[in-house]
Amino acid sequence: MNVSAVILSAGRSSRMGSPKALLQWRGKSFIENIYENLLGAEFCEIIVVFSRFSNLPKKISLKNARYIENPNPENGMISSFRRALRLLKSKEQNVMLCLVDHPAVKGRTYQKLVAAARKDRIIIPVFNNKKGHPVIFGADFIDELLEKECPEGAKTIVRSHTDKILEICVDDPGVLLDIDTPKDNNRLQTLSKL
Repeated sequence: MNVSAVILSAGRSSRMGSPKALLQWRGKSFIENIYENLLGAEFCEIIVVFSRFSNLPKKISLKNARYIENPNPENGMISSFRRALRLLKSKEQNVMLCLVDHPAVKGRTYQKLVAAARKDRIIIPVFNNKKGHPVIFGADFIDELLEKECPEGAKTIVRSHTDKILEICVDDPGVLLDIDTPKDNNRLQTLSKL
């Protein structure tokens, strides 16, 4: 089953104070860490959604990634996700939603999630009984993601289809590490076993 990866990197990073995509971890930017780990899984395309706040394509070149600008990032994360969904090569694709503030997800986690992808399921990684990111939306949910009123973003669709969720247990604390503030980032830098 085809899966596209969408990396959302269009936010203001107001709590961090600088673009999260460009923060460094293990000698590379957050977005480079994510991109390189994605490469080990079978994706038919990798899309990066950016905004004028980071001007990402001029700062980091990700070979074979497709850059898409969200001109209105103030409309929230769902507006960035929809930008990418509208430009998918095929509407029959499943889509993995990757957040740029989760740079520590392991390559084998992406591979495991992609292997579980199904058009009629929402795939969510679970570590220590806690749900994390990234999330794969099966192709059956794409129209709803595009058209439905989503006050909680993509989470609205997840909560509407609890019977369609497939939880995948992973040995990867990175699925829970959401880096939003300088304090979060400092904590990430001290984690050597990830």
